[in-house]
Amino acid sequence: MRDAARLRLFDTLVAARIGRALPEAAPLAKLAVDAPGRIRALVATVRATEVDDIALAGCVTAGSVIVPVALLAAAERDCDSDALLRAIVAGYEAMVGFAAAIGGATILYRGIWPTLAAAPIGAAAVAGSLARLDRQAMLSALALAIGRSPWWLDRGLPRWLQLGHAAADGVAAAQAAEAGFTAPASVIDGWANASGVTVDPALLAPGAVPKIHQIECKTFPTARQGLSAIQAFMRLHADRPVGPTDRIEIALPGVYRAMVGGTTMPAERIGSMLSAAYQMALAVHAPERMFDAVHTPPCNDPAIADFLTRVVVTEDAALDALYPRQWGARVTIVGAEARTCEVLSPEGGADHPFGWTELAAKAASLALGLGLPATHFEALQDSIRKDVRPGDLLTLALS
Repeated sequence: MRDAARLRLFDTLVAARIGRALPEAAPLAKLAVDAPGRIRALVATVRATEVDDIALAGCVTAGSVIVPVALLAAAERDCDSDALLRAIVAGYEAMVGFAAAIGGATILYRGIWPTLAAAPIGAAAVAGSLARLDRQAMLSALALAIGRSPWWLDRGLPRWLQLGHAAADGVAAAQAAEAGFTAPASVIDGWANASGVTVDPALLAPGAVPKIHQIECKTFPTARQGLSAIQAFMRLHADRPVGPTDRIEIALPGVYRAMVGGTTMPAERIGSMLSAAYQMALAVHAPERMFDAVHTPPCNDPAIADFLTRVVVTEDAALDALYPRQWGARVTIVGAEARTCEVLSPEGGADHPFGWTELAAKAASLALGLGLPATHFEALQDSIRKDVRPGDLLTLALS
């Protein structure tokens, strides 16, 4: 479990460095003038990359909250690496459990962002672990955090910043509990009633597998909803390159077809990472840009525009039946003959988890995508595996 926490620490800190190149980075950096501001800035920077981790059951990108809060808080308290790793495990347990319990993978499409809703709870668990709260104080910290949990977000608001606010609120909840404030566990019922969400208490409880082992990694910056389709296409293309007149048929679960099924040229960075078809076109015509986290502007090669005209996206009832346990896709390339590949659990998924070798390769590719040496993240990996103190690790990660 310690090594799982180290892997999450490395993967997320790579995202933090990548995020510093994004357009959002400059205004976020101006927030980092005090402890809450540093939390807001680092959480938002990681989440904006779309290369951070995810747990499918709750559709929650927990690492973007847990790791920044844990590293910043552990460095501030001058904790050792063992306390940092325990706090990371505790944070994933609480945040992934809460998101799964409120049905995050379903309520997302009702307009409730599960990562935002669960962020205060995860951050409170991290901060409470580092403060060594006893059971009753930790329960109060989590209850106070639920009281700060937002269940609605206007898409016109800067959502990365809102996530940073929610994480900082969770730390404040743990600090309040450490100071002696108490709160009843029944607050979760009031939260559920106000948001119209049904809570499954069984999913809050510890399971046979710690929740940190349920985490999936993205191979490159993309929406996880499109990753299975992209990997299915890349397998077919690697076996035999797609032809200039071939048609590409993508079958997706209906619940997120509209989100990632666009077949027009994206106009901006987020749209370019949401469109599975656009990223398939990159895999054929500009593969090096798949690891360019900035994605600005989208690649306007005429060959990519032509590729998009040959893509058809449909809903598939069989894939819907597997959701949310599996976020699958089926891709068929129709040319002289039809070739099909179905991916239910892509590389980096819970059934095919990334270890150090795979995460190091991902980090090297992301570094090259920013024009950095492929070896840029080797010192960071080495320091994490040697369990350097959080304060020293934070200095290295932000340098």
